[in-house]
Amino acid sequence: MIQRLGEERDMDVCERITEALVSIGEPAVADLIALVRKRDIVRAEFAVRALANIGTSAAETLASLLPTITHERTRNILVAVLAEMGPGAAPAVPVLAQMLDETLDDQLALYVVMALWSCDAAAPAIPALIRCLRARESGEDQIAILIGRTLAQLREQAIPALQDALTDAVGTERELIERTLAILGISQSGKWAYLEDMQCDDLIAIFIEVGDLLEEDAISWRKLSALIEEKEREGRLAFADFGMSPNSLRNYVTDLGTKLGCSLTTHGEKKKGGLSDDGRRVLSNANAYLQAKAARRNRPIT
Repeated sequence: MIQRLGEERDMDVCERITEALVSIGEPAVADLIALVRKRDIVRAEFAVRALANIGTSAAETLASLLPTITHERTRNILVAVLAEMGPGAAPAVPVLAQMLDETLDDQLALYVVMALWSCDAAAPAIPALIRCLRARESGEDQIAILIGRTLAQLREQAIPALQDALTDAVGTERELIERTLAILGISQSGKWAYLEDMQCDDLIAIFIEVGDLLEEDAISWRKLSALIEEKEREGRLAFADFGMSPNSLRNYVTDLGTKLGCSLTTHGEKKKGGLSDDGRRVLSNANAYLQAKAARRNRPIT
């Protein structure tokens, strides 16, 4: 039957053969894997589908074979099969964790994390997931995002390991760990958690520059823009380097207020304005938040 699947040209017949192989189950697994390794794209698609539907017994065989497969595309396809299995991939979790620790290939790492995320039994891989998270250069890449979701799915099993990782984490890796803990409802920033959760530090930095000037007097947006340009020339900007038009400045501050659900200034229709009561509260928290975050990024907890 496997041989026929490897030779058949009629796709409807291939579908029926695939269904039959799934019903055979474990005895067909080795031959299906061999068919994938032949790298016939059309036939491999049917073999992959059959392996994914067979489930746990196929995962056990894949776990034993994966460390021996060196062809990049074949290996990635077979890891993707595990991702398609969902909970059935649980027997392969230790091997997947080892692969995540050893690989320098981002494509393979992504497939591995996808498989761990989908299997709902990835607790043995928590240390490897955290090590991989700490090695990411940005929280915006697919791997970091998916690791965060996988660890969040594990909840109480992942929290102690994440908190332990914070003891010597600095810079980007610390930020990534803290973000994952925030997903789990554990904030490292206390009363500034609402600012951390927005993930818009650039807007916050701009508001600090604006807010510091508005605390002194009611000023128009045009005057604000000129004063900030002056501070930039003199190297007196505390958190950000930027030059922008009065309209852009107003839009940035308005955008932050929209995210926070309040009005930060009293400009309205008037040409001049100062800080609103909400603006004063946010300014105080924003200064403390960015200073604390800078300190956390530059040194581990002692």
